[in-house]
Amino acid sequence: MAEELRHNRDQRRFEAWVDGELTGEMTYALQGDVANFNHTYVADSARGTGLAGRLAQFAFDQVRADGQWTILPTCPYVIAWAKRHREYADLLVESAR
Repeated sequence: MAEELRHNRDQRRFEAWVDGELTGEMTYALQGDVANFNHTYVADSARGTGLAGRLAQFAFDQVRADGQWTILPTCPYVIAWAKRHREYADLLVESAR
């Protein structure tokens, strides 16, 4: 199984491709320098594999590397993931820490 994680800036989403098929996504809306992470989707075929967690880590790592945004998590999955991964708290808007 070949997995590739990508940042699709034009579509404002982070994508997970498995064996050449779009299998998961984490979408965001930009408001100035704040990225509102508002939706996460993983196809039924990949649920329970940890794909959503790997996609979240990839997205947060990309935000950290780019150094341009803070994150406002409004998607329930992203909120829960960020609470479990406090090492990324510095990337969150202050009200979400």
